[in-house]
Amino acid sequence: MGYHPIELRIQVLSLSAFGVESKAIAAGLDIPYRSVQKIIQRAKERGFDPATNPRVKMEYVEDAERSGRPKKGSRVVAAESQAGSGAGAGAESGSGVEAESEAGNQKSMPEAQT
Repeated sequence: MGYHPIELRIQVLSLSAFGVESKAIAAGLDIPYRSVQKIIQRAKERGFDPATNPRVKMEYVEDAERSGRPKKGSRVVAAESQAGSGAGAGAESGSGVEAESEAGNQKSMPEAQT
């Protein structure tokens, strides 16, 4: 199934809860019929039961956790992980992320002279 925004998934479940057929939902929202079925199936697996309660909870439509290896991080993420290795170390001396962003931003507020 391709990506469908959460708002669209909520619409699918709401229409389904009030008796609209899956084919009509697919045609009305301009998404594949199979996607409508999959959205409804996944919501039911997560506890959605329109016969008991037609209310749609976020847990029924949220994106699932991604399995597999995470993507490589950017320089900012790498700097955060290096600076944040000690507890509170980044707060006292300034993290690499802050230093990197301040170096690139010449229009920042001048620091107070003490």
